[in-house]
Amino acid sequence: MSREPGHSEEITLKETILTTQEYWKEIKSKFLVLILFVILLSSFQLFKYFTAKSTYEAPLSFMLNEEDGSAGGAISGLLGQIGLPIGGGETNLDKILELAKSRKIAQQALFTKKTINGNDDYLANHLIGMLKEKNEWNRKGFLDASDEYDIDNFSFTHDSFPSFSMTENKALKQLHGHLLGSKEVAKRALLNNSQNEATGIMTILASTYNPEISVALSKSMFEVLSTYYVDKTIEKQEYTFELIQAKTDSIYEELQQKNYSLANFKDKNQSLFARTDQLTESRLMMEIQKLSAMYGEATKNLEIAEFSLKNKTPFIQLIDEPVLPIEASKSSLIKSLITGIILGLFLGVFYLVTRKMIRDALS
Repeated sequence: MSREPGHSEEITLKETILTTQEYWKEIKSKFLVLILFVILLSSFQLFKYFTAKSTYEAPLSFMLNEEDGSAGGAISGLLGQIGLPIGGGETNLDKILELAKSRKIAQQALFTKKTINGNDDYLANHLIGMLKEKNEWNRKGFLDASDEYDIDNFSFTHDSFPSFSMTENKALKQLHGHLLGSKEVAKRALLNNSQNEATGIMTILASTYNPEISVALSKSMFEVLSTYYVDKTIEKQEYTFELIQAKTDSIYEELQQKNYSLANFKDKNQSLFARTDQLTESRLMMEIQKLSAMYGEATKNLEIAEFSLKNKTPFIQLIDEPVLPIEASKSSLIKSLITGIILGLFLGVFYLVTRKMIRDALS
């Protein structure tokens, strides 16, 4: 005998409601178990809250003003006509953020002298001391092999990078790893960089366990990064300007020498010239005229190169820099407690439901 089409659906719905009621009764009957899960997870979250290390965040924001107008294009055309190199293209904001991650920028920033807590030392040594206090410097796993380059009690004594020993190189790479962070070895990043694509504003955020170190790290990174970026951006234009300036100075010196030679020649002959002397005077006059024309053209090219250099020089504008005092950044006590309660309820319900499913399947 065939069933009506809706009959199977009614039975399924009824079974679902009954099953749900059974599971709800199971949860209510084991309410103390649920409370136990809530207490355990809440206690764990509270333990994490009270044992968490306070961090101090020092954000520094800046923006890049670099615009190539029509005047810059005209200048580039004139430079191309005189056969000298022309500057590069558009600026990419991502380039600045990638530079901030490089070890070249980091090591220059880390090896600036800073006075923190009355101690004047490299910023790198201040960071190492801070990480040692928090037991985060050169942490090793239980099964990790011993390393011949021991940096447990290490500190830098000089900033001559080419002459660094293996131990110094290892310490520098370890410190750079702490700046960038690593999920694989559970290293929290001490430095984070970001940009707002809509406004073009970039932020360097230093987050350490010491407020003075956080401020010093943000400022040092910005100073090194901005100087390096500007220098590398105008490198070609600066070379062009210096080359034209050297040629202009050379022409000017030769012009002065010819003017002196002509004046000296006239003084010696006192306007009583033989025909051969007149030829000498004419030759000097022609050379002076030629050099004068060359000097005028060189001066014009020098002015063009100088304008191009100024036009291509990017301007990195500091917006906000961190200042002391800085409040400690820590998670909320209420948020930690609510998180513990929610996790406890979820895991408790999951445990009770799973246990009943297994029990019903075996019965």
